[in-house]
Amino acid sequence: MTKTTRDDNREWRTIGEVCVDSGHLIISDPCRAEKASNQWIDNDLDLNECAKNGIRDWELTNDHDCPVAVVVQTGLGDGIYKVEARYENLGEWGERVAEVRIKFLPHPYFTDEVAA
Repeated sequence: MTKTTRDDNREWRTIGEVCVDSGHLIISDPCRAEKASNQWIDNDLDLNECAKNGIRDWELTNDHDCPVAVVVQTGLGDGIYKVEARYENLGEWGERVAEVRIKFLPHPYFTDEVAA
């Protein structure tokens, strides 16, 4: 599924997709994902109210005030979003991920790819 694109002399590869049903995405270390998800839910924030009130992003922290996740609202909401990575070659370490991006806008529903 790898697809390569160029942007500002950087090569981006599509590494997968993420399906969003809540209009939000949590970015977290996998070993912290359950805690981050539970913390998001336990804060009694209704996701629709967040969207209406303009809450676009939020950092989740643990009991020691250490960041464990970032929650971000996804452009126009639900959808399947392409995840891309940019790699750098670090010599003896080999090729490593330097950046990851997920474009929420333009929304995939309104692109030519969906219509095709």
